[in-house]
Amino acid sequence: MDLFSLILYGAINAAMVLYHLQGNGRFFQFPFWAGIIALGWFFPHAIGGYFNASDFPKNAYADSMLFAGLCTGALWFGFSLTPARSPSRPSWLDADFDIHKLYYAGAALSTIGFFFQWKLWSLPEEMLERGIWTGATVKYFFFANLFKFGFITLWLLYLRQHRVFVPRLLVFIVPSLLFFLEAAVLRGRRAAMMELVSYLAVSLWFVRRIAVPRWFIVFGLIFGLIVVNAIGTYRTIMTNKDADLSDRLSQVAHANYMASSKKNVAESGEELKNYIYYRQIY
Repeated sequence: MDLFSLILYGAINAAMVLYHLQGNGRFFQFPFWAGIIALGWFFPHAIGGYFNASDFPKNAYADSMLFAGLCTGALWFGFSLTPARSPSRPSWLDADFDIHKLYYAGAALSTIGFFFQWKLWSLPEEMLERGIWTGATVKYFFFANLFKFGFITLWLLYLRQHRVFVPRLLVFIVPSLLFFLEAAVLRGRRAAMMELVSYLAVSLWFVRRIAVPRWFIVFGLIFGLIVVNAIGTYRTIMTNKDADLSDRLSQVAHANYMASSKKNVAESGEELKNYIYYRQIY
């Protein structure tokens, strides 16, 4: 039953992803991204959980994976049955937004985010290295993330322009991109990497109607599956403060990411364990 539940969960997500790879612009829809996250991040942990199913209470693994598959099926089924809104039916999404007010709102959110990002970096190093953040660290981190909303707003406005050099927008967009790159490249944060890629890809479709080629999506998925499951090795190397940047980059270039991916698949992650035990309690 454990193997059946694992295969069923993987099959539902794979079918959802393959279906949304077909059709122009269909892979911008929510079920596609949900399936990608499931296959790229949760499913490898689920495989590790299968190999260690004896560590869980009886039937706990199978019940949890069947429930996860049911949730994925409900997500896909519910999204596909969403009725198309009648053109005559008014919606707040059809409202005309004032471009100038959007600019000021995006600039304000970016400025607040930049300020608290600086405050976060100003905290003592021992507070930032804690496994679980508390107090001022959590507050600063929460407000620092406001720059993301400012970036999205200003980036959409930038794509509407017919000029490349727009100083009043780039003065906020460029630092935001550097924040994303710092988190993704120097600190190996998966969330920052996925956020930046998804923001850029989806915004091109919504503003310019430029669809990313399917071959690029497939290549990106294969590359992403390796990176996501080997990010621990990359993060360990890049956060090693005892080595200078050139040495770290050299180690990154020669690291065995496939071995790291295999190890990640062979072990069930803490998130999977928490999910299974949490279901047993409730």
